[in-house]
Amino acid sequence: METPILLIITAGGLGKRFGKPYPKQLEKIESQSILNRTARFFQAIHPDQTIVTCPEGFEKQFQMDLKDVSYPLKVIPGGATRFDSVKKAVNRLVDDMYASGSIVLVHDGVRPFLRRATVERIIRGVEECGAAAPFVPISGTIRRLKEEEFRETVDRKEVVEVTTPQGATLGIFAHCFNRQKLSFPDETTLLHAEGVPVLPVLDWHLNIKITTQADMETARVLWGMR
Repeated sequence: METPILLIITAGGLGKRFGKPYPKQLEKIESQSILNRTARFFQAIHPDQTIVTCPEGFEKQFQMDLKDVSYPLKVIPGGATRFDSVKKAVNRLVDDMYASGSIVLVHDGVRPFLRRATVERIIRGVEECGAAAPFVPISGTIRRLKEEEFRETVDRKEVVEVTTPQGATLGIFAHCFNRQKLSFPDETTLLHAEGVPVLPVLDWHLNIKITTQADMETARVLWGMR
């Protein structure tokens, strides 16, 4: 029997920086929402189960937006933070009796420009190492900025941007999320705090996170890409 692949799409934020009266995940380009494009990418992977977290009160809108997705999917209200939302989703998967060795991928709902090869390497990394996450190297000069002044230069060889989907077995995630009382910005930070090694997987530079209206301008250029 193949190891189950479980997906958590974290889309619980209201996106206040985006400047719209609705979550940025529902913003549309060419009649398709960011969230829908993100979710439909994973049809190529066809997860055994997916939990989508959404802002409280938007459950029906999210369900309608995702009605054409071809794999099993549940929409649940998220928590106050990303950490709280993913923890709720992980515990829902545990309650659904999935095996502890199941592969769980946690992906930002506003990262619609994934590459299948990267996701497949993350899945293999979880199978082989227990946890894996994608990263993008930093190509420019990195300097600290403090009080509107440039400070020291940081060696870019030691700095990367961690993207998503970040993966681990369900057992590892459940253990780590339910041990920690603090909130962490992403899963790699949580796993590091718990002493769990995470295999780095090279991502491509177009796996951007849409956070602001400026990001939307980039997204519109990339939208026709397949």
